[in-house]
Amino acid sequence: ISEAEDPQNVFFVIIRNSLKGHRIVNPIDLATVTGRMLWQIIDKLNFENDLYGVDVSKDMCDFLKKNLRRERKYTHSIKILNSSIEQLPKKLKTKSSLIISSFGFPSKISNRDLCLKELRAVHSLLTDDGVFITLGLDETFNYELSIALFSKPAHLLFRY
Repeated sequence: ISEAEDPQNVFFVIIRNSLKGHRIVNPIDLATVTGRMLWQIIDKLNFENDLYGVDVSKDMCDFLKKNLRRERKYTHSIKILNSSIEQLPKKLKTKSSLIISSFGFPSKISNRDLCLKELRAVHSLLTDDGVFITLGLDETFNYELSIALFSKPAHLLFRY
């Protein structure tokens, strides 16, 4: 959800309200790009330990690091990681109780294998009580993938 479509951050208010009472540890903003969700987490959520902004684009990671320094967002330990979703568990050796993705997951909904790899990667990063929120999907509708992602019990999706 872009800032132009949601200038009052209504979606984040809904997210924040749904997380009341949930202990947030090491939150992750997947596909952070300019850091819109990252800023919301910094300003509106209480969390423990580190906050991670992850993007596959090195240029966007560099841009975001500069913005964080310029805006003096030193309140929390913020780490920006250049990584694909699929490779993130190899780079990040910690668990998260909250992972948010805005249009970053899945990278390509028409590629079922990649989507399942990314979903497994996200699942491996979540704590047992962790929450994964994704805002927006690829606009290409894929019936088979929809069935795989939303109809099967989780234990079938996450068999390794």
